[in-house]
Amino acid sequence: MTDIFDIENQPIERRSSIRLRHKKTDDDESTVWSIGSNGGLSRSSQDDGLVFQNNEQLNNNEDDERLFSNDDRMSFTREQLVEYQQLIKLLRFVKSAGRCTTILSLALLHDYNLQDQSAFFAFKDTSTINVLLNFLEMFDRDLKLNALYVLRNACENASFAYEIFHLGGIITIIDSMCLDHIGIEESCMILIQLLKFRRARRVIRRCGGISKLITLLDELSDHNIFQVLILLCQSEKNKYVCIRYGIGKVLLKIILNNTNYSIISLLAILLQIPVFRMQMMEKDLVVALINRIDVTKTDLTRVICESLYYLSMIIDNHGFEELWTLFKLSSLSIQIAAGSTIRNCLLAIANHGELIRSFDGIFYLILNTLSTDNIDLLCVTLSLIAEIENLQLSKPFCDALANLLDLSRNQKQFGNRRVIAALKNYFKQQNIELSRPLTKTIYDLSLIPSNCVILHDVGIASDLLQLIANDDPIVQEKAANALRNMRQLLDDNRQVERTLNKNISQNSR
Repeated sequence: MTDIFDIENQPIERRSSIRLRHKKTDDDESTVWSIGSNGGLSRSSQDDGLVFQNNEQLNNNEDDERLFSNDDRMSFTREQLVEYQQLIKLLRFVKSAGRCTTILSLALLHDYNLQDQSAFFAFKDTSTINVLLNFLEMFDRDLKLNALYVLRNACENASFAYEIFHLGGIITIIDSMCLDHIGIEESCMILIQLLKFRRARRVIRRCGGISKLITLLDELSDHNIFQVLILLCQSEKNKYVCIRYGIGKVLLKIILNNTNYSIISLLAILLQIPVFRMQMMEKDLVVALINRIDVTKTDLTRVICESLYYLSMIIDNHGFEELWTLFKLSSLSIQIAAGSTIRNCLLAIANHGELIRSFDGIFYLILNTLSTDNIDLLCVTLSLIAEIENLQLSKPFCDALANLLDLSRNQKQFGNRRVIAALKNYFKQQNIELSRPLTKTIYDLSLIPSNCVILHDVGIASDLLQLIANDDPIVQEKAANALRNMRQLLDDNRQVERTLNKNISQNSR
């Protein structure tokens, strides 16, 4: 059975649009609503002015017998079978009754478990999903809201959500939101379910849905729209489309007046794009973010720190002090985010040594943090030590790094130029206590070929040669093995270069 989420190559079925034909001087009697073959919708003066009629005239008993020929339907339990039959009868009223009866029938659907598979088959077999989507295109507030409530509840079933997507419901829902701003929350909840399908993000982009959502965001500043945009921005292409349609100005205006988790989460996602980062280099934005830091709101403060990480070039001393306070007093997730931002700030400050020393107890704080059991926080702390380069921190830094590099994933993570440059500086101290953790650290780093390139560049090979004559046999072994790994990479590169030159010379003949 094909997975319903595997829809990359399947076409989207388009529903027939509603056509309105009415006289300017008439109310209901001469107004006619019509739909193609997707369920048949018409309007007349009977009852309360609105009658929905199904083009297919089926006998009730024959209908039920025909619908239960499918294996999935035959697997229903007795309770599911009873509910299926009740829904079939109720959905006929949704399609064929007058306006008030239709709205009442939609309200009664709340008493059923619409997330059950039997409910999905009832909707599909009666083509009611088409009709519900067409209700969204009308200017009837009550009918539209009740249809949205039903769709919101039902689309938590993945089969139901796929059927809405397959019928082109995404664009219908977005257009409905732009039409009259009715049921924004319900519409966004439906879109969130539909965006679990990867292709849905592409459909919205190609059909101009992103620009419409940004316009709605500018008009309403609704947090539910932010949730939809966050899911849309899981696609890299959608991030650039959002930037092109001016989401930066909209976000800046909203953040200066109001801030919540969804807004800052979207900002942090978009700040990963360098072009957007340059657009948002505003002092007012940084001040607004720092002023909204609240240690009691863990998730909000964490995403604020993640956003400030990309804006660290323009953070002033006040913002720097706030970040140190978060690193010192906050929960684990905030400490990690604040520490990463502090490290980025240090990179942007030319003489940051005096600034760091101005904070009381900062070295004691860092030494205490090295005893943490959380690897991510420990990595952040070590990266800070590499920037500070303080003699008091040399031994704890080397010991902690040597222990961390026992894990292969850390060997790649710590293979950055600043950490290795800090190790190079520790060789200059000629401290015997540092020799063993230093050589072990460098040996572990040399197991990754890309790290060997950096080790060569910073000139650490000469220091390793001196340690081969060390009295400690472990230091001798680690230094020699590290040099061997670096030499092996050099030989491999030369062999590749000779092979390439040979192939080029043969092809040129």
